[in-house]
Amino acid sequence: MAFSQYEILRGLGEIVREVLPAGSSGLRLDKEISALEVRADQVGALMGHVASRFGVPIDVDDVSRFRTVGELVSFIQGHQL
Repeated sequence: MAFSQYEILRGLGEIVREVLPAGSSGLRLDKEISALEVRADQVGALMGHVASRFGVPIDVDDVSRFRTVGELVSFIQGHQL
């Protein structure tokens, strides 16, 4: 099943609220990922949830290449099966 941009953004918001309660306000496409204040020990959990929810595995080492939430959403959209 291919997810729309809106569905991915909404799903990411739910994941962020679950894993990062302090960084969950106002998730938008233009929001800087650094503004989420993700600790190193939380990155794996976030990417695990993303893989489970959307079927798109993202290597923890690749996370740093995403500057905004929109870039992450585009990556997920482009790598759906």
